[in-house]
Amino acid sequence: MMTEQITFLSEETNVDVFDALNKLIHESICIKAAISFWSLNYKRLDDSFLEKIKDDGFLCVDINSPTNINTVCDIANHGSNVLFHLYKASGKTEIYGTYKMPQHLLHSKIFLFELENNVVKIWLGSHNATNRALMGLNIESSFIVETTKDSTLYHSINNFLHSVKTACSAVNPSYSDYYKWLQSTGGNTKIIEVFDTQDLLSEGSNFALFLTQLADSKGLQSIGSKILISVTSSLGHEEFYWAEIGQSGHLKPYPEIDFSIKNFAFRNTSRIPSIEYQSSVPKYIVDKSHYFAVFKLKEKLDPNIRAVEPIKTKWIRDRTYVLAESMIDDRVVVERSNKSELVVYKPIPPEKFQRRQRSYLSRSDDQNRSLLTNITLIHNEE
Repeated sequence: MMTEQITFLSEETNVDVFDALNKLIHESICIKAAISFWSLNYKRLDDSFLEKIKDDGFLCVDINSPTNINTVCDIANHGSNVLFHLYKASGKTEIYGTYKMPQHLLHSKIFLFELENNVVKIWLGSHNATNRALMGLNIESSFIVETTKDSTLYHSINNFLHSVKTACSAVNPSYSDYYKWLQSTGGNTKIIEVFDTQDLLSEGSNFALFLTQLADSKGLQSIGSKILISVTSSLGHEEFYWAEIGQSGHLKPYPEIDFSIKNFAFRNTSRIPSIEYQSSVPKYIVDKSHYFAVFKLKEKLDPNIRAVEPIKTKWIRDRTYVLAESMIDDRVVVERSNKSELVVYKPIPPEKFQRRQRSYLSRSDDQNRSLLTNITLIHNEE
């Protein structure tokens, strides 16, 4: 019977952790792993890595940041078995004074390397698959245990990894935008919407926006900052421009400001304002307005870009996820209120996200909106 051999990895042992990992990948015939965070480009690993997490091999990763969605999807694109853990938790689990507990639930860092001749090597420790962990910036430590497939340790680790795999979902690279949306690294953008029924605006145009509600001026105070403008033409076609704020300010203290700009819009209600053209801004608009901003349309976006209102709910309560009572400290149960109840969530299905993406935002003159509207920008594939 083989005696288990243990190697300790840390910066203090002067072992190159990256080299040690690549050596194990090269020696193995199959790899099974559960890694909390993965941002590592697979090209930095041994060339055989992608093949060794196929068939019986697999890699489980938590979807939460700092996991890199693009990197994980690249691995899946090669036919490798890579899976996301798609759960998160909220609520009180720790004693008073403990703050900002991460929401992710997969925290393991285990590689199981199966080698020839019944030999296995188990990497177990604190290293995530990130440059900070593997290149020595973080203070990390791990063990490599060498044993055989006949050992109790191997069977325990193997069973554990398969249980993690069961709780995960196979990564579908075509759902990349969905994963980024869940992780909140992708794209809701605030925009200002205007109707241009006379087709006055184009790239390079200037226009002034007059506001009766000071609440609408939020986000418009910084001169020179960029903001996204949605312009809907007389034919109902929507175009997007990056614009720069050239001027902005309060009007009530300075009612005699002279506005020579000819294109302007007046937001007097909650409806989307329309662009008008006159030789000068009418005095009644200046008198009624509390705030103004002048925009220059700097760059027109890809004409295939479309906007949708973002889905308000990403995560739904998972009533099938049961936490063992032994996991919860008695003091926590006493302290917990309805507002701090521990809840585990799962994401809405990707199909619902994909359907919503195809429901393009329609506009009409009687549509009521906040001035700064949250949207998601997508490419129209139709």
